[in-house]
Amino acid sequence: MKRGGRVTQALESLRLIHGNREVRLLVTTQACIETAAWAFGIAFSIHAYEVGGAALVGLAVASRLAGAAAAAPFAGLLADRFGGRRLLSAAGVLAAVVLALTAAVVALDLPAAFAVFLSAVFGVCLVAFRPARSVLLPPLTRSRSHPRTAVSRVLYSHTFPGGCFRFTVRAASANRSVFLTSACS
Repeated sequence: MKRGGRVTQALESLRLIHGNREVRLLVTTQACIETAAWAFGIAFSIHAYEVGGAALVGLAVASRLAGAAAAAPFAGLLADRFGGRRLLSAAGVLAAVVLALTAAVVALDLPAAFAVFLSAVFGVCLVAFRPARSVLLPPLTRSRSHPRTAVSRVLYSHTFPGGCFRFTVRAASANRSVFLTSACS
């Protein structure tokens, strides 16, 4: 694709987002979700390493991936059956609760098994967002061009700045602060 074509697509994406409140909310939600996922992954890995070393980090990551893998086949079905908005809301609320509980587990120095279990539940929450977004996006755009392609560039453009912000919070404070700021986003 030529340089001018990319600029045109980028401008079209920004116009679509600026001109449509619902798409703007979806983009903002996605930015918050991606930021929380990055922050959780980094902070939880650091906490797991401090508590149990590399073996616990591996177990924690495996639990998160296993939770996501187990829920993935059902997430699309739930989005189709109940609608993207309801699935997105339910997954967002559950993710915030899981992150707050993780902050409590870390702050209270509870056994690592609780945190590993919460990591798996957080993986389940994260896997629900993509099918919910896929159900919500097409009716919101009604564009002749490829709406998913146009908006997906913007949906994923917020992950790096959010990750940098969470890393800064982590560098300046304890792990529980990152879990709490992720829960709030």
